[in-house]
Amino acid sequence: MEREVLAVLKRVLGADTLHAAGNLADYLSRQGKYDEAEKMQREVLAVQKRVLGASRHADYLADSLTGQGKDAEAEKPQKKSRI
Repeated sequence: MEREVLAVLKRVLGADTLHAAGNLADYLSRQGKYDEAEKMQREVLAVQKRVLGASRHADYLADSLTGQGKDAEAEKPQKKSRI
């Protein structure tokens, strides 16, 4: 369902889809689909940094990285998001 919402938002609103994309990435992470969540979170984070600046999405990315056992890499996004 969240994928469908994101697809509609992209079609209708264009770039104003960060929240929906972030939600989908969070759901994927909670389901243990860390690789897919990481990819989406990186995309959300890149767009958000470009448009809005750093955000909490860096923390979500760190959660997915931790879930994959990438603890050292997970520390980097968290530190950057707090600057």
